[in-house]
Amino acid sequence: MWLPFVAEARAETVDRVVAVVEAEPILESQVLLEEELTQFDPAPLPGWTAVVPDPLERMIASTIFRAMASDVKLYQPTREQIEERRTAVRNAIGDPRAWDLFLDRHALDEESIAAVLRRRMVVERLLLRNLVARPDDLATWTAECRLLLEQVRPRVRVRLVPDPAP
Repeated sequence: MWLPFVAEARAETVDRVVAVVEAEPILESQVLLEEELTQFDPAPLPGWTAVVPDPLERMIASTIFRAMASDVKLYQPTREQIEERRTAVRNAIGDPRAWDLFLDRHALDEESIAAVLRRRMVVERLLLRNLVARPDDLATWTAECRLLLEQVRPRVRVRLVPDPAP
């Protein structure tokens, strides 16, 4: 005798695409990570959050700038530089338990947080090499950064993905 097994189907959203830059998706989890990581990452670019205050837009801008940087060695940080940055973020977060909770909250491990920091560092290096203003001249640097973004963004296909109706 054959008894069919019937299970109740239930859809559950684990993560979702919130934008696509050219062919690269940006996930909601990446935007949430960007928002939280910005509080702890001692990035050498003062005002980056002032240039692009919205975390999603900052992720879009970062994706565009990383595409500009491509694999040019000049923009690639060394393993040692990435490790120094990871240590700085870990120290900014505080005790080891808080660090572990941060990684768990964003489904990261030591290797994947290093990859996230590497991507951030590529953007910083591109901007530091391509803007004339010094980062400590915040007003001028911010204006130049905005101008560069205004020049390159129209040349890149960006599609925002609306939140699905409940």
